[in-house]
Amino acid sequence: MPKFPTPRPAQRTEAGVLEVHRRFPTAGDAIVLYAEEAAADLIVMGTHGRRGWDRARLGSVAEGVARYASCPVLVIPSAAVDAASGARAAAQSA
Repeated sequence: MPKFPTPRPAQRTEAGVLEVHRRFPTAGDAIVLYAEEAAADLIVMGTHGRRGWDRARLGSVAEGVARYASCPVLVIPSAAVDAASGARAAAQSA
């Protein structure tokens, strides 16, 4: 489990520079912590489906959550969501 800094209010330093501290370094950290606090049995997430360099450069929230979560993580690719939406729309118009 990632360690989170203790949240503090913004402070002015002697130089007059404003310091801001975030509680969670990433969205994935926030999701993992919330799932643990809520005693979640399962986390369901969508993913954009990037591959290769784009994935490495941009990172993957779903991958980080799957790596650090203490419960199972179900990752649904966006292509599956798009296909289901198309099928649902076709069925409704028939």
